[in-house]
Amino acid sequence: MIFKYIFLSIIISISEILPISKLGHFYIFNNTFNTNIFNDLTIVKLSNLSLIICIILIFKKDILKLLKKNNLKYLKQSLILLIFPSISFILFNNFQFNIKIVGIFFVFMILLLIFSSNKKGPRQIKSITKKELIILSLLSSLYVFPGISKIGIIFSFLKFRKFDNKNIFKYSLILSLPINIITVILSIIIDFKKIQYNIVSYIFVLIITFFITYYLIKFKNIKINNLKKIVIYLTIITIITLFLI
Repeated sequence: MIFKYIFLSIIISISEILPISKLGHFYIFNNTFNTNIFNDLTIVKLSNLSLIICIILIFKKDILKLLKKNNLKYLKQSLILLIFPSISFILFNNFQFNIKIVGIFFVFMILLLIFSSNKKGPRQIKSITKKELIILSLLSSLYVFPGISKIGIIFSFLKFRKFDNKNIFKYSLILSLPINIITVILSIIIDFKKIQYNIVSYIFVLIITFFITYYLIKFKNIKINNLKKIVIYLTIITIITLFLI
């Protein structure tokens, strides 16, 4: 059982910081392997807690700089980002998707990454406008659909809007912070009884996920800098999802 949860933590950690959708992978594994470990989507939502802590610890200087310079502005931006993802989470929290529909969502993600791959620019995170945040909030609401990656959505949007390519991965993680926080809060409220019942398993997965995610971002310096490989991987996953499962 321990090895199952370690494997689960590895899947969550890698798919959380790359635009490959951890929820989509859960659907794939659930339809492929004879195990109920991938039936529990609550742990997918709660795993955002590990990422939240990692982002705060690794990028605390950048976050503090934003808070110091634009305290009220940053808080307003965070609230704007929460609007549509919160509504989407409440509406589709327990919705079950057909595996073929998941494949179509993967296709959407592939197209989004391809169309944004050649965009480059000098913009810094502090230059993001209210209009852009509203659009980003609307697009980010798609993250509840398996196959759609939250980081992928934010990353692609920032590429389209010509933000600094060197820091775009960091910007994507920082902007995902409010959405991750509301996801955890809503998950705890909605699935409180289930979390109580599985608390030991969830804590174990969260701890392992934290260490793997922290290691990948901080020490392996993992970045979304090779979209070709990611697109190829997603294409293979999409073919498996649409035609082989």
